[in-house]
Amino acid sequence: MPKNVFVSYRREDSAASAGRLGDRLARELGEGRVFMDVDGIPLGADFVKLLTEKVATCDVLLAVIGTQWGDLRDENGNRRLDDPDDFVRVEIKAALKRNIPVIPILLDGTKIPSASSLPEDIRPLSFRNALDLRHASFQKDLDRLVRELTALPSPPEPAITSGLNLSRYAVVAALIFIGLSSFLVFPRLLSKQGSSTLVPISCEEEKNLHSENVGSPTEIGFSNSGAITVRIYWLNPDGARVLYGELGSGQSLKQPTFVTHPWVVADKQDRCIGIYMPSSTPSDVLLR
Repeated sequence: MPKNVFVSYRREDSAASAGRLGDRLARELGEGRVFMDVDGIPLGADFVKLLTEKVATCDVLLAVIGTQWGDLRDENGNRRLDDPDDFVRVEIKAALKRNIPVIPILLDGTKIPSASSLPEDIRPLSFRNALDLRHASFQKDLDRLVRELTALPSPPEPAITSGLNLSRYAVVAALIFIGLSSFLVFPRLLSKQGSSTLVPISCEEEKNLHSENVGSPTEIGFSNSGAITVRIYWLNPDGARVLYGELGSGQSLKQPTFVTHPWVVADKQDRCIGIYMPSSTPSDVLLR
């Protein structure tokens, strides 16, 4: 069972639903385990600092998303989500950076925001499995959420170590960097055989592929040691390409995703080079 749950929402978008959600979770999980900014931020406090600290102590974040969540504007007409200090963006960014469960709660048929509509630092939110929360089935939908939350394992206690302590992710990143630095540059695509390297699917299959809203989370890494710039596309549930970034020579990208989400590598003219399906464990695509 998670020790702490952070409920992220916009007052103008979903205050009533978020309040009902928070009340139910407090009853189910226990007092003090649910944090909502409405009740938890003291007057005069630095909310960016406090929210970041609160997210740092939570075990799961619920992002409550209504119909206005991504489109609300400030007094100058700018989209709030594009402000790096927007509190919702600060909360979600901090949770994604910690790699804790981030669950989108979609209100009354709201669709998950597309990756292209989100700032880069919170784009992985688009690939998180979401829960639909509808007025007509509110308590039933919350029953499912409570079951999911209580089924999550308790986070492990931090190990006490001394001396140099590099995380396993830093070690893996260092090894990948060392390995990539030894590659020669060729204007072609290579998928090296191996347990951690993906083999491409034929580009002719693109018309038959799309992302599914099921599947376990994983990670796919793209490393470009070739001479040409490539484009990385995600195929959304409709099978349409969503541009996720360009990789020049020597650049790489580690992308959270799901095993049922296909990715297309194309050149700058958008001609397909290869299609990749993520595996159940973090895997790499080597572009040469």
